[in-house]
Formats: sequence, C-alpha cells, structure tokens
Amino acid sequence: MKSKLKLKVVGKNPNLFFRRLISNGINIYNLSQIDYKTIEIVILEEDYEKLMKIRSVYDVTILNSYGIRKVRELIRKNKILMISLIISILLVYMLSNIIFKIEIVHNDSNIRQLLSKELESNGIKKYSIKKDYHSIQRIKNGILNKYKDKLEWIEIENIGTKYVVRVEERKINKKRKESAIRNIVAKKSATIRRIYTKKGEAIKGINDYVNKGDVVISGEIKLNDESKNMVSASGTVYGEVWYKVKVDMPLEYHEKKYTGRSKKVYAINFLNYSFELFNFNKFKDKEKKSKVILKDMILPISIEKQYQKEIIRIDKKYKEEQAITAATNYALDKVRHDLKEKEYIIGKKDLKVALKDSKIEVNVFVAVCENITQYQSISVNDDLKKE
Repeated sequence: MKSKLKLKVVGKNPNLFFRRLISNGINIYNLSQIDYKTIEIVILEEDYEKLMKIRSVYDVTILNSYGIRKVRELIRKNKILMISLIISILLVYMLSNIIFKIEIVHNDSNIRQLLSKELESNGIKKYSIKKDYHSIQRIKNGILNKYKDKLEWIEIENIGTKYVVRVEERKINKKRKESAIRNIVAKKSATIRRIYTKKGEAIKGINDYVNKGDVVISGEIKLNDESKNMVSASGTVYGEVWYKVKVDMPLEYHEKKYTGRSKKVYAINFLNYSFELFNFNKFKDKEKKSKVILKDMILPISIEKQYQKEIIRIDKKYKEEQAITAATNYALDKVRHDLKEKEYIIGKKDLKVALKDSKIEVNVFVAVCENITQYQSISVNDDLKKE
C-alpha cells in the first residue's frame, strides 16, 4: 500500500540516468526500455523529490501512481460522488430506522385500542425510532404483566418501516357443571403412584398396576356390595409410565442456533474490504443476505444493504462416554418437554448402546410420573338416584 509513481524518463543515454539513481540509493521497482532515448521506471513517491534534484537534462513525466497516492487521487477526483454517497447512506439509514406505520392484528377493536395506547406510552408509535431487541422484549413483558387476565401473548415484528403487532386474547372458560355419570379409568398401563379422589370411590390403591381402561375411581357408590348411588367421579390419578426413547448422537456434533435477533445494516465495499456503517454492536456470528443498492461503474466501490441474523455455533467432539451422557440427557429433555404440571421424571435406564458410523445409538427407558386420568361414561339404572 506504499505510494509509488510510474515515471517516463526521456534523454540521451537514459541507462546512465538509471545507474545514477541506483548510486543515489533510489530503489527501482520496475524498468521498461521503450526506445533508445526513453525508459519507464517505478519508484517510491518519497524518492521522487530526490530524483528531480539529480535529473539534470533528462525530461521526467509522471505516467501513473499506485498505493495510497492512487487512492487519494481517486477520492479527490470523485469527491462529489463520495460526498453524495455518504449523504445518501445517512439519509437511507435514518429513514430505514423510523417507524411510519403500526399495524395491530386482532378482530376486537377494544383490544386494538388498548394495545395501541400501551404501545404509544412505551414509545412505539408512528415516526418514532425503532427499538432494539431487548427493549421490545421488555415492553412486551410489561404489557403482558399489566393485563394478565386479558392478554395471552404479544408478538411485535419489524417489517421494513412498520411494526406488525399480533396479540392473542386470554379467554377464561367457566367450568361447566358436570352432569354426566362417569368413572375415572387409566389412560395408560401404569403403576399407580398418587390418587386424589373428590367424588366417587377409589377401587385401586398406591403401587397397584393397572392396564389401559381399568377403573381406578368408580362413580358407583356401594354399601355391602350393593349399589346405592351413582355419581360423576372426579379426581386425579398419577401413574408411573415407562417410555423407550432412541437417540442417535454423532461423535462430532455441529449445530447452528438462531438467537432471534436480527438487524439491517448498510455497508460500503471497497476492493476486498467491507465497512459496516453505524453498527456499533456487531454480531459475533451471523448469517447475512446482501442486496447492492449503489455501485460505481469505474471504481471498485459499492453500497449494500445487509439482512443479518445472529447465530450461535456449537462445535463439539465427544468421546464415547461423553456421547452416551449427551444422548441420555437429550432423551430426558425430549421427554421432559412434553410433561405437564405436576408431572416429573422418576428415573432412567440405558437399555442398549451401539457404535455405528461415527455415532452412538442409545435406547433409553425413562420412567415418568404422569397424569393418567381419563373419563368413561357409565349407564344409570332407573332405580338409582343421580347426585
């Protein structure tokens, strides 16, 4: 990148002048003999003044320049274009970060009005500056906490210069009075761990094994083995259920996760370099899609808009024992993901482990304490009373 000059030297015996340059410590980077009176040479810009002092009768003309000097000349020659580009970039950047429209997607006008007011009080309104990811999350959580009984979830999506706000209303269903006569049966084959009986008569106990469809809490009330009444059995039954989970875990593990954070960035490309504008918090790892919005036909310079998504790269190499542990944990997480409230994992067993094609195959038995409550309607004799 040092500044260099390409010179044409014309005079009698220019090779003599060449030797004079060498004897005066001037480095020659290229030499071309044009004819017997003309040579072309390349020297450092800093040696040009020294050359001019010793040129004597020789005619020296600058033909071209390289390095930093060339860049300075290009900038000076195209300074109006460069200033226009910078102003355009600043203008585009400012306009692209202003919100011109807020669209709330919901059928209920009262919900739309409520949300519009809350968003405006939090700075999300027309002609405002876009909020960053963390601010959006904070605003969403604040509104949801304020209206726990009205709103289920909110999603605020930035599309160009507008926000699209989607909201789900929370509907609290009133419990219907149960009138059907029924038993509570086992939804799955299991070993009973807990029984909570509200109505009806529990005919199974803790640690009893039941098959799918077996009655656990009966709606038939008996006295001395004689039916006295029929009720709608209610309660909850928890049983120990076993699941078999198969996991294939590669010994070399590569994963790419999206964090959910994204942004639009404008960048100037010059030669093989790219300079992002006003991007002060750069993503460490990212995926990007680029669109050229301005390109000079002569200079190697262009301006592009980049759509960046933050990613996290995970690269791991497992030993066999580590892979088995990772596969087992994955199996437990997979089961745990489907558990409901008050359900939990009791234990696990590694059933079978095999190494195939640089991966570990693990079959895991997982014991879960699970809600196995299921209702079964029963017929009522005319001479029995309904509760």
